[in-house]
Amino acid sequence: MKGFNRCFLAFSLGLVFLFPCSALALTDHGNNAFKLAAGGFFPLQDDDNPTIQVANGIWTEAEYAVTLTPSWEIGIQAGWARSGISHEGQRLGHINMFPAVIFVRYRLLPREKIVPFLFGGAGYSFNRASKDTVDFDVENHWLWRAGAGVDFFLTRSFVLRVDGRYQGTESDFSAGNFKHTIDLGGIVGTVGFVLYW
Repeated sequence: MKGFNRCFLAFSLGLVFLFPCSALALTDHGNNAFKLAAGGFFPLQDDDNPTIQVANGIWTEAEYAVTLTPSWEIGIQAGWARSGISHEGQRLGHINMFPAVIFVRYRLLPREKIVPFLFGGAGYSFNRASKDTVDFDVENHWLWRAGAGVDFFLTRSFVLRVDGRYQGTESDFSAGNFKHTIDLGGIVGTVGFVLYW
């Protein structure tokens, strides 16, 4: 438990130094934001190898962001996604993806109650295999994402956020003597709540 506490303290101090809070808020709702969201992951068909199918899956994520100007935010996202995978019609198990991303967000109408935005980012996906029938493995890989969404300000500090994005990534898949790079890119849609302070 000591190791966890030290890691948490180091992470917290790093956020404070990376994203200092100014005395005056840059917007009406504060400079810092924390989001929790859930949704779905809808992978695109891998045209290079149609014998490997990645199923639709669930998606969860958390986010910490800092307002730089009324229109611009920068932040970090971490999440978890789980999708089934099959090879030539045989179910193999699941792929668990743990993406970690640095992103920027641009608000189109920053002072309204309904705020559309664009965002993009890059990071790394830590991929793990959860085997059901056949022993297989997947590798970690870089990722990028770009998308759009809408913030619905319920109060000055509490927001309902709906967003969608394309996420591009791949993984080296291996099962026995079979090895192939599979496309894990797809569409992600989430609904979540944001707290500004």
